[in-house]
Amino acid sequence: AGLASLKNYVAENFPGRMSHSTLGSNFLNPTTAAGVAFGSGGTQIRKGPSTTQRALYLKVDEAPEGSSEKAVVKLVNTLGIDGLDAFEGELSMEDIEGGGDDVISKLDEILKGSSGKGVSGGGDGIILKSNTTYGTHPSHDENYKNELCTFDDSPTRFNADTKGIDCNRSEGKVLILATVHDTFEEPHTAKTYWISFRDMDAAIRFKTDVALTDPDDLPESIEYMDRGCFEVIDGAGRFMGHFIKYFGADSPMVERAWALKVYVEALPGMSAVPDAVQYRLNDFLPPVLPPAVMDLGRHPDRHHHILTTVGEYGDGGCSLESFEGRLATFVEEHEGTVDVHELATAPDRDGANAFRYTAAAAFPTYCAGRNLKGISVDYALPKNRSEAPELPPEDAAVKRMRYSHFACNVVHEDIAYEEGVDTHTAKMKLKHIVDDVCGGRLPSEHGHGTEYIAPAATKERWMEMDPLNVMNPGVGGLSTKYRYE
Repeated sequence: AGLASLKNYVAENFPGRMSHSTLGSNFLNPTTAAGVAFGSGGTQIRKGPSTTQRALYLKVDEAPEGSSEKAVVKLVNTLGIDGLDAFEGELSMEDIEGGGDDVISKLDEILKGSSGKGVSGGGDGIILKSNTTYGTHPSHDENYKNELCTFDDSPTRFNADTKGIDCNRSEGKVLILATVHDTFEEPHTAKTYWISFRDMDAAIRFKTDVALTDPDDLPESIEYMDRGCFEVIDGAGRFMGHFIKYFGADSPMVERAWALKVYVEALPGMSAVPDAVQYRLNDFLPPVLPPAVMDLGRHPDRHHHILTTVGEYGDGGCSLESFEGRLATFVEEHEGTVDVHELATAPDRDGANAFRYTAAAAFPTYCAGRNLKGISVDYALPKNRSEAPELPPEDAAVKRMRYSHFACNVVHEDIAYEEGVDTHTAKMKLKHIVDDVCGGRLPSEHGHGTEYIAPAATKERWMEMDPLNVMNPGVGGLSTKYRYE
């Protein structure tokens, strides 16, 4: 299921509820399975990243001794769905009555066989009910809210984390077929604020003293942007920002426009043309942000910015009122160093959200327009540290932009260099600084791929999932050879 499709389905069929994950890439309709495989999803802090203990996936294992086959496909079912009880746990396909070599066909048979057992019609599809075994297991990270409010020297979430059943942060070592996730209550009212700070210390105090004071009373989101990020988005991202603001981040129009951009970039000699055109058009377009927020972004003494949304829920609490009280006290205590602007109208909120959504896409446009080379990384810093890692002076970065999911301290950083700089070496230097100097973890949510070396414990976990090394060989610095030989 695609995340945008799921979001729309839940909104249409379950009023007052929200689906689990919302990403900046929602317009591409990325799959829920991909989110689980990487542990992605940090913008919605009340929900946590895409993890679950209820899943259906396939893994390849060594065949039993004496078998004529080299390998066996195993079905792991912890969905906890009533009607699939007989197929729970880890089973070889031969163990399932009727056998069969076609795993997908066999899975279809199991699901079709459940249609009259614990299943009722609903909407335009089937609604399956949870059972009393795996159906009681968590389908989101229930401790995540407590982690956010504990400001110690550990990172909150990162790709190399080994918690949870195999499908979580598996990075292709198992084949995820289905997952179960909680839905979440939608706030009956919410407010969105743009808050600008003179220094990072004040921004950190806002997080600890205003936003994350109670794990049961969290904002919807807290998104951070530094001055470099503001300047790059405004200087290179207006075209896409207005497109997203007008159509909405989940619109098929945005997906089609992105697909067209990718198509043109794939043509011979055209790889930089779409970004270069957007850069040339940028100054002919008005700012995406409202004037009051533009003034804060351009203020010479406001270097750090937070976009936060706080909701009120039907549980009888006073989340919004409590937040506003803490915020008022905070502003009074930091007079002259903090400015708060409420985004009171839908166009203003849409503009601010589109501005933040555009960050990752604006950077290559900026580089293309200025003939620069760039690197993009994502990393998790310890919860008690949010300051930018110090870059090696010899690499001479031309532009640096940092934007983060501020609550969980997962940072996205883009750095531009002049032609001639070895960007891969620069990226590996930054990984060393994040991991070994700052005590963080890089990467945090975009995966190791074949570029980053995973920690030993993570490699061992993946090797246990896939002992023959037939699923995504080479990930995280593992061998590409059969059986890791």
